[in-house]
Amino acid sequence: MPPKKKQKAGFLKEHFLKIIAFASIIAIASLFRGDYSVIEYFRIEKKINKVKTHNNTLEYKKVILEAEKERLKSDKNYIEKIAREKYKMAKKDEKIIRIVKSSGSDN
Repeated sequence: MPPKKKQKAGFLKEHFLKIIAFASIIAIASLFRGDYSVIEYFRIEKKINKVKTHNNTLEYKKVILEAEKERLKSDKNYIEKIAREKYKMAKKDEKIIRIVKSSGSDN
């Protein structure tokens, strides 16, 4: 074997553990730094789950509002109920009576 090949083989044998340790440190450090780190992955995963939960909530509200919309289109009694309760409306021959609860003692 020529002397250069022996020197290379000897160098690799002698420094093999150091090279592996250095490469391992670099690999582990890259897991925790930069745009593709493990920490960044979990942060983005948490954000995605939050957005999915919010999206599900909005979908549920949409279904409820669609049902309300259909009811308002077709149910005259429901429209009247909403007008009376929410907007304090009354028919021409009706009077609205408000009952005010007093705050304090009943003396």
